[in-house]
Amino acid sequence: MPLRFAATCTMALVASMAPAAMAGDTPGWLINMGWADLLERVGEDNMPDGTGVVLSQVEAQDTSGRYVPDSNDPQLQHPLYIRRSGGSTLPSSHATFVGKKFYGTSDGMARGVSYVYCFKAVGFLQGDYLNVTTTAEPDTIPIVKVWNHSWVASFGDAAIDARAARKTDFAIERDQDIMCVGLNNGSEQQPLLASAFNVIAVGRRDGNHSGGFWNGGDSDGRIRPDLCGSLYTVSEATPLVSGAAAVLVQTVQDAGLGADAEAPETIKAALMAGAVHQNTGGVPWSNAPIETGPDRGLSTQALDLNSGAGHANVDRSHQVLTGGRVGNGESGMPTGWAHLEVNEGDTATLRFTTAEAADELNVLATWNRTVTTSGNYSTWWVADFDLELRKVNGDSTISLLGEDATEWVGGNVASRSSVGNVEHLHITGLEAGTYEIQIELLDAGSADAAEVALGWWTMAEGGSAVPGDINGDGVVGVDDLLALIGAWGETDHPADLDGSGVVDINDLLKLLSLWVP
Repeated sequence: MPLRFAATCTMALVASMAPAAMAGDTPGWLINMGWADLLERVGEDNMPDGTGVVLSQVEAQDTSGRYVPDSNDPQLQHPLYIRRSGGSTLPSSHATFVGKKFYGTSDGMARGVSYVYCFKAVGFLQGDYLNVTTTAEPDTIPIVKVWNHSWVASFGDAAIDARAARKTDFAIERDQDIMCVGLNNGSEQQPLLASAFNVIAVGRRDGNHSGGFWNGGDSDGRIRPDLCGSLYTVSEATPLVSGAAAVLVQTVQDAGLGADAEAPETIKAALMAGAVHQNTGGVPWSNAPIETGPDRGLSTQALDLNSGAGHANVDRSHQVLTGGRVGNGESGMPTGWAHLEVNEGDTATLRFTTAEAADELNVLATWNRTVTTSGNYSTWWVADFDLELRKVNGDSTISLLGEDATEWVGGNVASRSSVGNVEHLHITGLEAGTYEIQIELLDAGSADAAEVALGWWTMAEGGSAVPGDINGDGVVGVDDLLALIGAWGETDHPADLDGSGVVDINDLLKLLSLWVP
């Protein structure tokens, strides 16, 4: 079956681009992606740059069969390039262009990497990796962690296109790899590889990509993209997101956060939870929440039709992963992450306290599609989760849905999409207090339980993962006692430790029970 390939930008666009930033300058696309903010916050000595993370770059070969970056380019001399598809050793201008945004020493995110595995897209799909036209499993390359796909294609056969997406999802779940794939520039949807569930589908900054509801196939009704990069062709935007993923993986590995933290669904949740919900092409970000009536704050559309979760921001996503892990039934910080296994019919809960009002709260839940080898990868299922934020009131919680809820100003406090593998809350004007994130597994598919990753990012300071720590210094002591006394009688205050709605004697007794000598 012949393949129809295209890179996700054209050489005409490459030729018309502005020159790269001068040495010592930070390119605007890295500023827009939060790279400069991350550098300022953690400092040069602690700045993650993908060191220790092995990358793969998959390219649509040009008419001369070239698909590898130019290793003589000043920005691209540091990695060792492994040509998994053999063939031409001559450089591809498109691969060079993409590589600079992926791991270039001045234009890219993952500038500290040492190894890049290079594939032709046709080779990736067929005998070099995916083996889509046979019943063989995809190859395993244990050393590779983050893949970039700045190309689109179709076999011209819906069944084979679907099998390619299923095998991709199978490989991601099996190997725990992260694959960032570009959408098509323009409105025409291309099934490879954006129709896969477990990838991170990337759009461009201006929104001129094949976004919106997916039509047909396994992905019918899902929204693409997952989020957008900060440049104006998908070929450039995708490697920036791939580079951000490598930065986050290094952050996890350096901090010893464990395998769950670098799982593809966790990195995806962190990237999407940290995304900036800004206009795309002049259209405000929206996941279509109900704005009036008893269901005010409910959305059945997890993402914006054109920008997904928004515009990627590596600084905010870094904050998600370093904010701390929270387990089921535990309390954590206003920014953090979780990786949970939930039984069908059960609800997992995560609590946090904000010491001040939050201008913005994003909560993102994502999970993988399960694909089996049965029937040449024809058997698959996706779990169905619902996501909701509730206010803690003593030993119970209060719904934030409806016109009577005054704790928040705009957005959605409940996400109940019936398709896909993402649920998303975007809330503005959230009052200070203690809240509970609830993730309910309605249907595990052909299983008894399902794994889900969550990331949440709050534009608010303060809060603590230590019960009774009112001032956020990490311990319960005299300063917390003074804060409680100073807030006596107040409502919706972090010193309301029992969630009754008012700071009183019961909160004092609870504080004393949590006192650390």
